Amino acid sequence: MDQIEERKECWLVTTNTDLTEGRGTQYAKYVCWAESTALRLAKGIDVQGSNGTVFKSFAYKISSQIGWFAKSRILDMSAEDKKAETRLEVDRRNAKAKSDALNRAKQAGLSDQDIALLAD
Repeated sequence: MDQIEERKECWLVTTNTDLTEGRGTQYAKYVCWAESTALRLAKGIDVQGSNGTVFKSFAYKISSQIGWFAKSRILDMSAEDKKAETRLEVDRRNAKAKSDALNRAKQAGLSDQDIALLAD
């Protein structure tokens, strides 16, 4: 029996089977390695042209012969997606750094008002 060799984060893009009224079922239309690819592909693919839902999931490599297991084909990043992914990573790092700094300021005894004054 095949064993799971690797687990890797991926991003799912879901849409509805009924694009007119949304009375169908949701399904994963795309599985992507990068969030930026998923966000690009989600644009306008859901009910009445709305954006599809993007969320984090996992893909599993069953064996080198079988490859990755997911509900759909896993798409590689385009050159544009790689740039967007880099921006998303920087944004996530900056948001975490800001959150950490705010937590340290609060632990040091600064009030929310003090912190707001420093931000101006």
